[in-house]
Amino acid sequence: MDDEAAMRHYRAAADMGHPQGQCNLAVLYEHGRGGLAPSEVMAAPLFRVAADGGDGDAMFNLGVYYEQGRGGLPKSREEAAMWYRKAAAVGDGFGDAK
Repeated sequence: MDDEAAMRHYRAAADMGHPQGQCNLAVLYEHGRGGLAPSEVMAAPLFRVAADGGDGDAMFNLGVYYEQGRGGLPKSREEAAMWYRKAAAVGDGFGDAK
């Protein structure tokens, strides 16, 4: 499947509230793939909603965003650590930042 087809599927899944679809769509925004302009500002809230929905990769990526102050989020070691701990608790995320 090409990136644009993947984006359409991820957007549909995200619109239905599927955390993995939200996370995957965020990754496409982050890297400017699937016909989307690169935008960490668009990726950050998608990572957040996916993380709140239980997606471990989104939790990890949200930790990175807080640690580095990316996507319009404030730089916060405390927030980053909290999201890293949550990612570790679900057994996802570490070592494979998207």
